[in-house]
Amino acid sequence: SVAVPALKPPAPIRYEAPADQLAAQTEALREKARELLASGRVEVVIGYGEGTLPGSVRPVFITRPEDVDRLVWNERCHHNLGAYAAREITAHPGKVAMVVKGCDERSLIGLIQENSFAADDLVLIGMACHGMADAYGAVQGKCAACTARTPSLASEVIGEATPAPAETTPATDLVAQLDALTPAERWNFWQAQFQHCLKCYACRAACPLCSCDRCIVEKTQPRWIPPQADGPGNLSWNAVRAWHLAGRCVGCGACAQACPAGIPLHLLNLKMAQVVKEAFDYEPGRDPEATPPLTAYREDDKQEFIR
Repeated sequence: SVAVPALKPPAPIRYEAPADQLAAQTEALREKARELLASGRVEVVIGYGEGTLPGSVRPVFITRPEDVDRLVWNERCHHNLGAYAAREITAHPGKVAMVVKGCDERSLIGLIQENSFAADDLVLIGMACHGMADAYGAVQGKCAACTARTPSLASEVIGEATPAPAETTPATDLVAQLDALTPAERWNFWQAQFQHCLKCYACRAACPLCSCDRCIVEKTQPRWIPPQADGPGNLSWNAVRAWHLAGRCVGCGACAQACPAGIPLHLLNLKMAQVVKEAFDYEPGRDPEATPPLTAYREDDKQEFIR
């Protein structure tokens, strides 16, 4: 039998919070939200507010100008609010404003490409990002080498971003370790990870691009994926979800952050993104006018990856 390999965690990068800049961004964000609501330009502002636990942040939905002081901006605003976009646009006849980081905006671009909604349905309040911190005070892995710290579609960006502190992310280092394993070792690694899956679908709920009207796990005629939280069901669910996100995942890391079992789902998605980049020279969430490669056919498509 082949042993289950352990990955060596990369050294953490200490997060240096620019407190004055974050406070200034918070005040500017509140003023912008107050202006949008008071003028009637939007019906709701989706942003971040203080959570119920000390030091935590949660999504908030502001509908009145007098409530904008609930909005905050700091190194804990890691949630990808794009997961609420389509639902809130449908729920409100007027426009919706959303606070976005660069990675959040990339997921919205993906949804616009797929015609989930039109770009004009949203008013984007762009926030220049300094990276997010994890629970231990280190730079979150997805932020270490981020190239989208300043949103590009927002008509206004609040603040100035700081450069990413590293050339590679901890996630790319871990994927490289997985690539160095034998196929049998990689299989055992992921089988061991998926054994912990609870089938709670928190990854699906947190992901903006898990946007199907009816998820494949809810279909019973025929039933494609076993509903039990066991070996076959867990493998089927996580593998199918990774395939469905190939060429679409923007690497925001919301799935891994939401997973109560601590499964590194972002590594699976990152590997799929690397394959798509190599095969099609495509990065998702960069150009709203581009056609994702797995939704189009070209006679000159590369075929080397087909085995």
